[in-house]
Amino acid sequence: MHQEQLSYSSNMNTNPQFPKHKRLNCPRCDSDNTKFCYYINYSLSQPRYFCKDCRRYWTQGGATLHKPSSISNKRPAGSKPTADLSVFTSGEKRLKIAFEVPTVESIDRTLRNFNSGKEPVLLQFWESTPSNSEDMGCNLMLTDQTFMSDPDDGFEEYRRRCLESLCRFVGLETSVGNWLAGRAAQTGLADHRTIHHVLNHEDQHSVDIGNRGQLVLPVYHGNKLVGIIELVTSIRKESYVDYLEQIQQLLKDEGLKSGYMGKTIKVEYDSYLIRFTLPLLADIKDLHREVKKRFPELEHQKLRVEYDDAEGNRLLISSGEDLRACIAESSRKGGRFIKMCVLLHT
Repeated sequence: MHQEQLSYSSNMNTNPQFPKHKRLNCPRCDSDNTKFCYYINYSLSQPRYFCKDCRRYWTQGGATLHKPSSISNKRPAGSKPTADLSVFTSGEKRLKIAFEVPTVESIDRTLRNFNSGKEPVLLQFWESTPSNSEDMGCNLMLTDQTFMSDPDDGFEEYRRRCLESLCRFVGLETSVGNWLAGRAAQTGLADHRTIHHVLNHEDQHSVDIGNRGQLVLPVYHGNKLVGIIELVTSIRKESYVDYLEQIQQLLKDEGLKSGYMGKTIKVEYDSYLIRFTLPLLADIKDLHREVKKRFPELEHQKLRVEYDDAEGNRLLISSGEDLRACIAESSRKGGRFIKMCVLLHT
């Protein structure tokens, strides 16, 4: 179906001519303290609004998740989760997805209960759904579940860019570049973009996020990935570990869990290549244990583990300090994984 698009003047073909908008009441809290933000894909049929009272976005004409104000954080003993069919708008497509209501409400409470102090933040949720592809992986779609501590044009512009993308498939070998939400779905690890991160201006997501800081973490219901929480700050921080721990605790209170912050390690030995993950603060013993777990013949051998740094130098990892420096460097460069090789001491 053809959708009405914004018209452009012949003199200024880069600036759309926006029609006037009347103020709409928020469909969630019925407040009239709202503002028009932008059109999704510049389509007049999909205007986006922001409520300054409940600090939530919605798309006019799209379904919203209504949560009664009297709802309890706990489900009565013996009761079972009920299914709700919600419609979320992404780009120019609407996808119907069956959600477990307690999971949706748990994510909603987690975003709203997060405390950033006085620092402006944007929190949003990428939902994970099974892929119809034969490849192992999932589809990630940005939902209407979002929270902004204070109205911010930069956050709104970044979110608009995210909403312009349709569902993205993320498989084990999909190239996700510096799209941290996709990387978190791929690896099961939390990740952050700090002041030490080197921007790659050839990567589209790096262009979209700009100089903003970022934290992403996968969310699990049991062993099932339900989505990715993304936190964005207007200024990049030294570290986001404190924010990570707060969100992990909020998820735990809701019966959900998240991945730790770490790095994917690829280790080559005797022409074989293995892969595993390590926490950011892992010790040399953790590295050797993971290697020997996958190569039992090395159990009683003395290992020598080396890696190539950003300049191509082959360096020895002989201590926990060396390992953590290696992981920190890879995180700063935005590397997806660290490749190492194992040799035997002669």
